[in-house]
Amino acid sequence: MIRLLWIAFVLSFLPVVGLQGQKLLSDTVPTLTERQKKPIVQLSGIITNTKKEGMPFTTIAVINRAQGTVSNFWGYYSIAVHPDDTIRFSSVGHKSFEFTFPDSFSEKEWHADIVLAYDTVVLSETVVFPWTTYDQFLQAVLDLELQDEDMDRARSNIALMQKQLFSEEYQVDASLNYKFYMQDKANQLYTRGQVPTLSLLNPFAWAQFFEALKSGAFTSKKKVY
Repeated sequence: MIRLLWIAFVLSFLPVVGLQGQKLLSDTVPTLTERQKKPIVQLSGIITNTKKEGMPFTTIAVINRAQGTVSNFWGYYSIAVHPDDTIRFSSVGHKSFEFTFPDSFSEKEWHADIVLAYDTVVLSETVVFPWTTYDQFLQAVLDLELQDEDMDRARSNIALMQKQLFSEEYQVDASLNYKFYMQDKANQLYTRGQVPTLSLLNPFAWAQFFEALKSGAFTSKKKVY
């Protein structure tokens, strides 16, 4: 009996608490009707940098409503906002731009082109040397083994290639001639109707090149004054 009386006593206060809670929420949270009363402004424009280049995929955020969008590949953007909204434009490597619509704004559309300034500084190249003093650097330069002249390096490379081509592995005989002939025919069939491929590993072509180089066929006969 005492338990039933206690339950009835508690239930008698529930409507009062519910009404008070409903009144508190209505005072703090705007209703859907109040939100619909605010006019909608279609904000659009183009976002560029200081070089007048379009800024693709720039973030446009409505801070007070946690909404936003991004610009397209050419920097164009369009977003629906309300008066008294705070809009922020931000992109990596650039300074953010922010502004707030006034409460008295009555236009339905507004075009605003935004220019974002660079927020980074490009530094020149820095080369780090392993020497701590000028004397160590000077000694390293004196100990440096300089390479031969360009023509000397070219001759040594050609001699090495000639040695590799005319080694025992590539003896010029009838079998090698047959292999070259069959490979040439196979290449002709493979590239029929196309531009023929350039065979850099053709030993006969390299042999003709070395012979022409020795005979001076590539030497210019024009006098240089």
